[in-house]
Amino acid sequence: MREIKFRIWDKGEGKFLYQTLRELVNGIGDDCADWEAQAFRYALKRAFVPEEYIGRKDKNKTEIYEGDKIRHWGGDITRIGVVKYIKKKCSFDAGWGSWEHCAKDIEVIGNIHESKEE
Repeated sequence: MREIKFRIWDKGEGKFLYQTLRELVNGIGDDCADWEAQAFRYALKRAFVPEEYIGRKDKNKTEIYEGDKIRHWGGDITRIGVVKYIKKKCSFDAGWGSWEHCAKDIEVIGNIHESKEE
């Protein structure tokens, strides 16, 4: 089973934080009053963008997360897409169908937060 990890874009600081699911849940704490928990969740939505590790690495052994811009090449075709979670499919997609099995042909070339061009 893959480890569930997140990369969290901190809008205020302009940088990523990296946490496992266990660290993320433990950071919330279970002794908060309901109103504190609600305020915390609201602040998270406004200030942070969580992105899940998809359980795969690219050809350079770089972990692939939601929001990553990836390049895939096969034969004469080169595709560039952004990794997104698709609820209806319960899987990750970059806009061209199944690609998760061919990591040797994929390279992370940026992400939606730090590389706005393309």
